[in-house]
Amino acid sequence: MFGRRIATALIAALLASSLMAAPAQALGSFWCETGSFHPVGDWYGLSGTRCGGTGATDAEVHLRTGPSAGDYLCEFVFFWVVTGNLGGSRCVPL
Repeated sequence: MFGRRIATALIAALLASSLMAAPAQALGSFWCETGSFHPVGDWYGLSGTRCGGTGATDAEVHLRTGPSAGDYLCEFVFFWVVTGNLGGSRCVPL
């Protein structure tokens, strides 16, 4: 019986540690047909056109075409639904 308790505790500890080691997930996800990634002071900004997606903070942004094509993680994203334009701040390449 004592052995079962030890085994159960070890399994719980292993599961808990593996969950804490998992990478953070983005809260939002966007794609843009084209856009640009540019320095703004000590961090980077991102702007995109013909975009879609959801979210506002900690969002992944995928720029499909252009010189800045690629994937980025932005701390804040502002999406204008009417125009389809997007602005991201405090962004880093993924």
